[in-house]
Amino acid sequence: MKNISNLQGCFWAALLIVFFSCNSNETLEYHDRQEISPIDSMDVKLPDSYNDINKWGYFYENDEVFLYEFFENSNTDLVVNVLDFKHNKYEPSLVFQREGPDGYNSSGVSPMIINRDSILIMGNDDKFLLYNSSAQKLAEYKYNSVDGQRFVSGVFNHIVFQDNRVLMPTINNTRWDDKYFYQKVMPVQYYSFVDQKFEEGVPYPEYLHGKFLWSNLYSTKLSKMNDSLSIVDFRFSDSIRIYNSKDQALETIYMGLNNELVLLDKVPSKLDEMKNLLTEKEYMYTMYQNGNLYRLASHLRKRSFKSNLSNFKSELPRVVTLIKYNMKTKEYDYYNMPITRYFLPSKDKLIVGSITSWEDENQDTWRRFYIYDLN
Repeated sequence: MKNISNLQGCFWAALLIVFFSCNSNETLEYHDRQEISPIDSMDVKLPDSYNDINKWGYFYENDEVFLYEFFENSNTDLVVNVLDFKHNKYEPSLVFQREGPDGYNSSGVSPMIINRDSILIMGNDDKFLLYNSSAQKLAEYKYNSVDGQRFVSGVFNHIVFQDNRVLMPTINNTRWDDKYFYQKVMPVQYYSFVDQKFEEGVPYPEYLHGKFLWSNLYSTKLSKMNDSLSIVDFRFSDSIRIYNSKDQALETIYMGLNNELVLLDKVPSKLDEMKNLLTEKEYMYTMYQNGNLYRLASHLRKRSFKSNLSNFKSELPRVVTLIKYNMKTKEYDYYNMPITRYFLPSKDKLIVGSITSWEDENQDTWRRFYIYDLN
């Protein structure tokens, strides 16, 4: 089988360049992690339109989870591929035109699938659009913001719907290298469909004021607990926040690896930016299932490394830890997880998508998904 993960070679080349000039003997053990094995797996044939450089999200229909991946094709139209796990196959591709009467006329767009006939297209301008599954434009919603506040996209995208409002990660026109970025930007806000404007939001922690992080950490991940509670997950923080929309209360729960903060006093250089991306921990996503919180973290196996190029990959492996927090007993468990491309909560299960794909003898491309039991 031929591996077709095209970016892997470029990625490791970049790592070699960085660590050729970097040395560190810093050592810090993370928590002991329990081994967990998948209870099942499935191989899925990828669609002909599949693009390995894409972003993704998920939605539910009749309590079943669906993965969707999206990218802009050579015509700059938005292509969305939906994976139906129940039938183990991708559905026909959805194509949303950039130009024309139903065009979204924006760049860097991200779709948010509420249900089959309610798909939001979020771009980098002053509005977002509502479409149906036939790619017909149904409505337009202005942000009505004086400082350019708008939805901000990431590799993984998710927003929360509650009572004619949507909780979304946001940004404004402030540059991320501005010393007061974390004071000027509201990273999470409710948008009202009725009033067509932003309402209350959740600010960055005050300890970030006047500090810097590397550029991939400013975005925020969101997930829904129930009709009033939402998880606000800052990728840099060892704690998560639970926001209550009824009384605007914010609860902080520790769900970290070591409770250390890596804050910078100046904008990192390109070399430092790359080094931090490769060596520092990053919290990826938090979800709620049956009284438990689950948080995924990417980090080095040990915070100890050397620039020995002959055994570079073995000395510098990144691993993924699943942190489980029982909200009733206040107990923690830490599980060893594979490095994978997707993590999808599905009832009492976790669906995990492999980072690699392959071609068979018929030149069809496949990816394997694993299923873990969260009970």
